[in-house]
Amino acid sequence: MLDKEIKKKMLQFGAENIGRSFIGQLFSRSGYEVVFVDINKELVRELNKKRAYKLVIKRNEPPDEIILIENIRAIDGYDKEAVVREIVDTDIIATAVGKYALPQIIPVITQGIQLRYKKREYNLTKIFHIFQMGEFYGYSCCRSYLFRYYSGLEDWRY
Repeated sequence: MLDKEIKKKMLQFGAENIGRSFIGQLFSRSGYEVVFVDINKELVRELNKKRAYKLVIKRNEPPDEIILIENIRAIDGYDKEAVVREIVDTDIIATAVGKYALPQIIPVITQGIQLRYKKREYNLTKIFHIFQMGEFYGYSCCRSYLFRYYSGLEDWRY
């Protein structure tokens, strides 16, 4: 029997500046497949077409550093069924979205978690929310939304 390579997957809500330049590149370079969830259809289409993107790190003195970030793809955030399917077998979920988008994505995340539990997939490593400037409610807000939509989270340890 051939050894099957175990692929780690990270699901990133938000494929704009923080999602791609910080979180996406960090996990991609760490060996994860990074799946972006975004509502910008053109961005989703472009990421899927190229399956990579260039990250430019600005230097004080030229030349800037250019890193090719690979092992990525994207799904349309409006396709809730596709997002839930991705959650079922992902290892890490992160969000880098604005405060008005967070309440919109939490119900989808909880649906995915519920489906994981039905399939006995208990190994979701982490869910984390990237705080944005002026956003002081981050962790507690994300946690309270999760609890609102999924009562089975009482067993989770924070």
